[in-house]
Amino acid sequence: IGSIPGLMNAIRMINSYSRYYNTSERMTALLVKVTNQMITACKDHITEGGDMKIWEQEGDALIDKMKSCKRLNKEYQKCYESTKSKVEANPDEKPFDFSEMYIFGKFNTFCTRLDRVTELLNIVSLYENLSLSRLDGLDMYSQRFHILLTTLKKKPYDLLEHRKTEFDIDFDDFKRQLNDLNAQLQMNMEQTFEKVKSVEMSLQLLKRFERLCLPCLNISGQFHLILNLFVKDMELVQRMYNKKKETPPILRNMPPVSGKISWSRQLYQRITSPVKLFQEFPRLMESS
Repeated sequence: IGSIPGLMNAIRMINSYSRYYNTSERMTALLVKVTNQMITACKDHITEGGDMKIWEQEGDALIDKMKSCKRLNKEYQKCYESTKSKVEANPDEKPFDFSEMYIFGKFNTFCTRLDRVTELLNIVSLYENLSLSRLDGLDMYSQRFHILLTTLKKKPYDLLEHRKTEFDIDFDDFKRQLNDLNAQLQMNMEQTFEKVKSVEMSLQLLKRFERLCLPCLNISGQFHLILNLFVKDMELVQRMYNKKKETPPILRNMPPVSGKISWSRQLYQRITSPVKLFQEFPRLMESS
């Protein structure tokens, strides 16, 4: 990236003094060659000179390399615009009258492909949590995601070949099937909570689903349902207390005073235990 200003100055000199590159078409062709070389260098950088395929590399490191390629494109166009402005400010220089779409179009298309590959790698990173979870019933969804991903991995084309659109078609289909899987994951979570009646157990279960970090799961919505259930539970406890505080149910062979204290503590525990668990969801508590 640091060599781009010097490169643009050299192109500026060629444009001003070269007898061969004395037309807009020839200068455009020269810049297109420069762009193509940059794209080739980016592919070499991403694949370690062709020795490492996309799926053979660690996700985060690969994403960092693609980010550096996109920075190169941004700096390239920035330096071009800066040089063009300097030329326009000097009436003695030959203007930069070139086809910018023709010059930068391929690099922009390549960077769009890098954005899609990055999106795919981020999806893969997210759904790795499914295979690590011990929540009942998630194995099936983890296996389904693995099948979707394996099908995409087995495609014969190079993901970095931006001129071929097969990947875009297959990736769109992958995301459509992933949306179906997401809907089923959400339904699975809802059905799991329907079987749990205790507020305390529901909060413990919600924490396990939250650790999956899957955007498709409506953790906030489920949290508010549990919160409403807790409010109803508190109202029930209050009614029970008001109704039986004078003659509370006491275990057999327990002294009356100790029995009343034990009963009161049970009600107190029923309220305070969930409160401690609610505090483990500070962001959701603030939004409530």
